[in-house]
Amino acid sequence: MAQQGAAQPKAPFPQPPPFYQHFTKANAAELKRQRKELASHQPQDVEASQADHQPTDLNILSLPPELRYLIPPTAPDTSTSANPPKAFSHALNLTPTPPTLADLSIDPLHPTHPSVLSNPQPHLLALSRSLLTTFLHLVGAQSQNAEAWEESTRHLERIVGSMHELINAYRPHQARESLILEMEGRVEGMRGEVERIREGRGRVEGFLRELVGEEGGSGGAEGTMGKGVGKGTEKVDGLEGKRRERQRGAWDALRELS
Repeated sequence: MAQQGAAQPKAPFPQPPPFYQHFTKANAAELKRQRKELASHQPQDVEASQADHQPTDLNILSLPPELRYLIPPTAPDTSTSANPPKAFSHALNLTPTPPTLADLSIDPLHPTHPSVLSNPQPHLLALSRSLLTTFLHLVGAQSQNAEAWEESTRHLERIVGSMHELINAYRPHQARESLILEMEGRVEGMRGEVERIREGRGRVEGFLRELVGEEGGSGGAEGTMGKGVGKGTEKVDGLEGKRRERQRGAWDALRELS
């Protein structure tokens, strides 16, 4: 038990490299100061040409050891196929192209006519049914003879490859249809907003017409009230209250539009 306890590691992960201690605010400020000092001693045209190359503008060997780690290394030139990036001595393809059925040596089970690629739903349904029946056949064959798996699995591979081929060919058409549906929804929403604005404008115009008509009627009522003392005051008060209510309604309609 003591030997097992001694063999256990002290931490689940290895310690970070020691140079992480140099990434401090003081070192970053010192490196920035030295870059500014170097830029002040350079001509204007040289400073402008090297503005985008700050990692290589300083001589790393002339810097203190604690500042050298703050300058990232130059990125590898991967613009040409002759010098691709590598990982564990193996070249990496940063822009891989998906393989076709011909590259995988798989014969497609669907026609290659453009009309089929633009409307693959019937063929996808047929292939999905074939996929289910082939899988059931594979299960039955395995129950009888466990070694008779190669033919069924190859047929499953052809079915799945054909389905992926149809789905990938249909993606551009699906993207266009999705964009059309999205734009139609936006247009319908804008039409609804326009209709609501028109309805609000109609309500406001109706309130304004009523206000204009009441202004003329209130002038006549005030003249009638001036002729006789105490006669028609209740009628005038009622007209004034209705006029104020309509004015409030007009202001409410204007607030709805704003």
